Parts: sequence; structure tokens; C-alpha cells
Amino acid sequence: MTNINRYFRPNGVYHVYNRGFNKQRLFFERSDYMRFLLKLNFYVQEYQGKIKVIAFCILPNHFHFVLFEPEFKAGLGGREKSQIPEFMHRLQTSYAMYFSIKYKDLIKPGLKMPVFEGRYRSKVIIKEKYLISVVNYVEYNAVRHEIVDSVYDWPYSSFDCEKPEESMSMEDVFDEFEFYF
Repeated sequence: MTNINRYFRPNGVYHVYNRGFNKQRLFFERSDYMRFLLKLNFYVQEYQGKIKVIAFCILPNHFHFVLFEPEFKAGLGGREKSQIPEFMHRLQTSYAMYFSIKYKDLIKPGLKMPVFEGRYRSKVIIKEKYLISVVNYVEYNAVRHEIVDSVYDWPYSSFDCEKPEESMSMEDVFDEFEFYF
């Protein structure tokens, strides 16, 4: 599998998502969702505000985040680099280890399968209207996939903050949004 070039920039906002290998379930019970969300919170805290979660939705076989990265860290040769690839690698690896141990009986003996369908995918968000539409898309994902009838019924989503107006600037949007982690 070839690596996908990802475009990151300081003060960048990104729609980040992934799903289970072969669309398999990633989360079977409440404790699985909670483990993933606790790990998400743990890594956000570890990165000390350098990665912020604007919106999220965790579904049985995939997840979506809207992430904000206010600054880059210094890399080799003084070049700055995004911390999102490392952040996502750590989050997915941590959950994959948990999943593989907890659900080892679901996997045929001697067969090793990936948990996630490769590396995460990401899309840069530049325009304010696109940010608002992506946040709505992410938060309403459980309704869109007919898991629940109302967004209020899905506990693994960030749908509990006021939504910004369509005419707001990116700075106003950040002032209005509540960061979850």
C-alpha cells in the first residue's frame, strides 16, 4: 500500500476519519466507545493543546473527527511539522492493541488481521462554510447511517454545543466552538 501524501499547515483544520478493516465493527459495546474516547482525550492532553477536537462522532465501524492544529512543532533541521500523523498513529495503535486483546476470540487462530483500514484519511478545511458543513456532517453521522432517529440519541458524538452562523469568519467560528478535548 502506498502512503498518501497529506497536506498540513499551521492553524489548520482537518476532517480526519477511518473505519474498520473490511468495514468490520470497531466498537461492540459501550466500554469500547468509552475506551476510544478516553484515549482520544488522553492524547489530546498529552499534546498540550497543540491538537484540539472541534467535533467528533464514533460509530460502530468508523469514526470522524474535526481537528484544529494551531501550531506545528520543530522537526529535523528546524523544519516545522504537523503532529496530527503521530497523534493519529498513537490513537489508532493504542485502540488496535486493546481491540486485538479484547476480541482475540473473534479472530481465527493464527490469523492476524488489521483493525483499521490502513492509515486514517484527512481533508483540509479552509473555508468557514465548509467547516460548518463538515461539523454538521460529522455530528449527524449516526442519524445519516440510521443508527438512531435523532442526533440527541447518540452519546458518542459532540453534538451538544451551539452551532455558529454561516456568515461567521474562521476566527469567530473558533470563538464560538467549544473544544471538546
